[in-house]
Amino acid sequence: MEAEVIAGIATGTVLGILLLFFLQVPLTNFGPTWTLKAWTRIIRCFRRGDKRPWTWDTIEPGVLYVSSVPRKAENLAPMVAEPHGVGAVLSLNERWELSLQEDEFQALGLAWKHISVPDYAAPSLGAVVEGVRWIHKQVRMGRAVLVHCNAGRGRSVVIATAYLLARHGSFDCDSAFEHVASRREVANLRALGGTRPQWRSLKKYYRWMKQ
Repeated sequence: MEAEVIAGIATGTVLGILLLFFLQVPLTNFGPTWTLKAWTRIIRCFRRGDKRPWTWDTIEPGVLYVSSVPRKAENLAPMVAEPHGVGAVLSLNERWELSLQEDEFQALGLAWKHISVPDYAAPSLGAVVEGVRWIHKQVRMGRAVLVHCNAGRGRSVVIATAYLLARHGSFDCDSAFEHVASRREVANLRALGGTRPQWRSLKKYYRWMKQ
């Protein structure tokens, strides 16, 4: 009987630890990739039917734009035309979040790059570096770039802000983010007193860049 009680306590303790570990994932961004993806699915289940309206904002005219996820090709067509001149799109969603696929971007004459980052998660340093370098390449080729995630307030804002850090030596994380947020009002990185994983991801990139 005593052994059964001890076994029950041990099992309960282990399950409690696992539950606490799972619950901290969206707050800390610490955990295996599958846990981040699982949280995205759970949150989206509760928000089923909550389709983000198509919104976009100019971060730097003729250079950089940030938007929510485009739902149809018609969303992007006006951005390809002047004065915006968007010629490239960087998608930071998981595949299942996307409404448009590569051939639809290509049909509009757009270069397209996909970097998979789970919703509510922070891009890794490698993902940020990859995204910034790709934007640099497109801009050098004369193409303005549209960066998007789901709502255009987290993942895409990290990459857009990181690009400004790399492009303008006078910016630090705060001033670069303020530049983006003044144009994209839904941008939200500094919540929770600056402890949000996406804000920490940007700070990590800035430290790496300054090495």
